[in-house]
Amino acid sequence: MEACVDALGIERSDDVLEIGFGCGYSADHIQSKHPRTHTIIECDPTVLQQARKWAKAKAGVAIVDGIWQERLHDLGL
Repeated sequence: MEACVDALGIERSDDVLEIGFGCGYSADHIQSKHPRTHTIIECDPTVLQQARKWAKAKAGVAIVDGIWQERLHDLGL
């Protein structure tokens, strides 16, 4: 996961959209790059609860409930 995130070349001025939180490994590594914003779309209720708990201590992170196919338009993408 870290190699995948590193390959993206995330910088401080970037806005990151992540589909699915999972165990949060990639989200943690994305946060280590200090992006301007980090939006995570998550559909599983249990994982969503964990993602919201994780995000409370993070600046610029938004957790979006639902499936990406239905939520992208809400994000202006």
